[in-house]
Formats: sequence, structure tokens, C-alpha cells
Amino acid sequence: MTSQKELFESAAGFAQAGRLDEALKAYKSILRKEPGNNQARYRIAVVELMRGRFSEGAKLLRVCLRKQPDNSDILFSLGRACLPLGRHEEAVDHLAKAAEITPDRADILSALGDAYFLSGATENALQVYQAASALVPDDPRIKANMANAFSRAGAHAQAIATIETALARHELVAVAEISPNGFGLLGSVSPPALELWLTLDSLVPVLPSDFEGAVATPGGRKAFEELLRQRLVV
Repeated sequence: MTSQKELFESAAGFAQAGRLDEALKAYKSILRKEPGNNQARYRIAVVELMRGRFSEGAKLLRVCLRKQPDNSDILFSLGRACLPLGRHEEAVDHLAKAAEITPDRADILSALGDAYFLSGATENALQVYQAASALVPDDPRIKANMANAFSRAGAHAQAIATIETALARHELVAVAEISPNGFGLLGSVSPPALELWLTLDSLVPVLPSDFEGAVATPGGRKAFEELLRQRLVV
């Protein structure tokens, strides 16, 4: 008979491999056997978010949160789920609490910065992005989001410096949609850096699971670079 640990490991393996329907089925099997298993319910919610079913995932996460109100993982996931649903203030509430519980997690701080930025609290977003960047100085997406916040706040020199810092450390920098002021800033970046400042029309919170594998090969990397260069906006 398969143990609960083995079922969890199997379901996690399916999720990591992108086999989300199978992962969902496995986690639901655990929950049917143990209706009170909050970890299984949480994992189902996470898989729903991975499938882009944000309303369904958020609904399950609220149930999880009622059972474990101080669980930073649940708070983080629920806050992230609220962003694409347009519930930016609610996202701030959940993510701020998660950051209080685990202040050394850059992913939580970065998401909180996004929530502040989307809710119009630019100064708060900047403070949180800077805290996140201090924890992981080499994360280009945090740098890109920080540059957007500097741009919105009118601190153009700091925005440019942030962009160039990111470019000095990364050959490829993919960023979410940036403001018109942000696009204007690109003209102030040095030409070699500008050539590498590759802007996507949009970037989901988590890159596709096969992203790293795709760019690890010369052919995949070249194709990805070309795709981004076609979308370069100056």
C-alpha cells in the first residue's frame, strides 16, 4: 500500500515535470482520504495557480489560511493569486503579513513590492524592492521592477543606474511591461547596454518551467535572444 509520503512525492514529481493534471489528481486523492489534510489542500491550490486558475486557487487558499493563519507560504501564495485578479490591496495585506513572519524571503518581498506598485503605493514598492534586492543582488527581475518604480517616482537617474547594474551582471534581462517613462529611460542607457535591454510585451510571475533548459543549449539560447530582440522597443 502506498504511503502518504510516497503519494506526496509522486504528486510533487508530477507538478515539477509540468504534468499538472496528474499532480492535481494525486493531491486530490490524498485529500479525499484525509479531508483535514491542509498540506494537500494547499498543494491543490498551488497547482490550480500553476494552471492559471487564480480564482479557484485563491478560494482554496482562503480555506487553508483559516486553518493556518500564520503560515507564510499560504499567505504568499494567496497574495500572489490576488494580483492577477486585480485585488491589489488584499494582496498587500497578505504579503505584508507573510513578510513580517519571514522577513528574509526575497520572493515574498518582491511580490509585496509588486502589490504596492500595482496599488499605486510607489514609495512603499521602492522600499520593499530595495530590501529584496539586498537579499538577492543578482536577481534581474527585482532590478527591473525597481527601475520601473524609480521611473514612476521621477527618479530617472536612479532608474537608469538600476538598469545598468542589472545589465552589467546579466546577458539577458527580460522585464514586464514598463511605463512610458521607463521606455524613455532606455535612450539614456549606453548603446551596448541598450542592445541587451530586451523587453517582453509581458512576463508572467514565473517563467515557463523549461526556460532554463531551453536557454542552456546554444540553439535554444539563440532562438530566445532573437525572439526578445524582435520585441525590443526604443
